[in-house]
Amino acid sequence: MAAPSQYIRVDSALAANGKVLEISDEMYLEAVGIYVLMLGHCDLTNTDGTLTKKAVTGARGIAPGRDDLLDELKRVGLIKTRGANITIPDYLEWQRSADEKISASERARRAARAKYCKTDAETDAETDAETDAETDAELASKQGELVEQREQASTRADETPQNAARFIAITKVWERVVGAVPSEAAKRTLRAWAEMGYSDTAIASALKRAREAKARSPAAYATAILRSGDDGEAVTFDGVRVSDLARYDGIA
Repeated sequence: MAAPSQYIRVDSALAANGKVLEISDEMYLEAVGIYVLMLGHCDLTNTDGTLTKKAVTGARGIAPGRDDLLDELKRVGLIKTRGANITIPDYLEWQRSADEKISASERARRAARAKYCKTDAETDAETDAETDAETDAELASKQGELVEQREQASTRADETPQNAARFIAITKVWERVVGAVPSEAAKRTLRAWAEMGYSDTAIASALKRAREAKARSPAAYATAILRSGDDGEAVTFDGVRVSDLARYDGIA
């Protein structure tokens, strides 16, 4: 049987987790089951642990009409809610980030290509040469239009004007702090930050902390820091530093 293309990690001692043990007996199995399904939804949609209430309790959600189960998961601390959004605080401690998954996918693509390179070496070389020439010409002709195109493409059909404007502003913060244009995976994280309402100050501070730590995935690292400050305290660089250190010292 072929290995699954996507998967989540579930602790074998989940039943002994302190937060899980606090769930009421009447909701225990349903609440834990929905929690695991929420982990799977976040992995499939590459949101790094963020999803909407509609995706869970809406008419076509994971558990239609079961707001009581969400309330129970929130009460014991397995999830946090902010407006119409849900976050799973320790998601990135156990699951692969969107950046990591894309990297794995790229490695698989290259491995598959290498499998056939011996028999198709000449064809591949010829195709690569043509592709590289076309790509270089295209990049040269479009180099002066990148900023305008990026901003025009930043507004999605399901995005409010306010979130679209926030995404553009957050992208500029990213480029200023990280010093590079965000990848497609990072852009999805930036859009999630816009929807969650994080301030430029908090985002810049979290990204600076990620840069100092030389994080392999600045987006995932900064997301973990920002979530530790969902109570509104981590809005300055020092605040982010305290929340970050507390998180990794097991305090928060």
